[in-house]
Amino acid sequence: MTVSDITFDQQQTSFILHYYGKPHQIQVPLIGEFNVLNVMAAVSVALKLGATWEKITAALKTFPALPGRQEQYVIDDVHYYIDFAHTPNGLESILEYLKNRKGSGRLICVFGAPGMRDKGKRPEMGSVVERLADDIIITDDDAAQENRREIISQIMKGI
Repeated sequence: MTVSDITFDQQQTSFILHYYGKPHQIQVPLIGEFNVLNVMAAVSVALKLGATWEKITAALKTFPALPGRQEQYVIDDVHYYIDFAHTPNGLESILEYLKNRKGSGRLICVFGAPGMRDKGKRPEMGSVVERLADDIIITDDDAAQENRREIISQIMKGI
């Protein structure tokens, strides 16, 4: 399975999915290169379960975005995205997508790390945001029983 002719806009991703040499036009109301890979995985499973291409392509056209994943809001021509990426790789994927499409605008990332979770990835996430965002606002998210300032300090070690 391969893909070609990938195009993005603010609302969807379109591409040709080649399966055993046969092209299939795919449109999905999700953004980002990483979602092309997610769609390929989902199509593989659907085909294995016996779904037809007609059902697969129809379902993908109306596939609902998950709450908290690439949610887009436009207010006064400013684009805001909410994405609850919780790993360095996930954060990097969404920020790379947005950075490549922001044009002359600024990419401002507001993010934090929850308490009582993998502390080791906090500096990594800070490093990703420093590399890809124009401006950074660090929050303490849901600290649980952890010290909020310590969470922020751990993120800052990557910046």
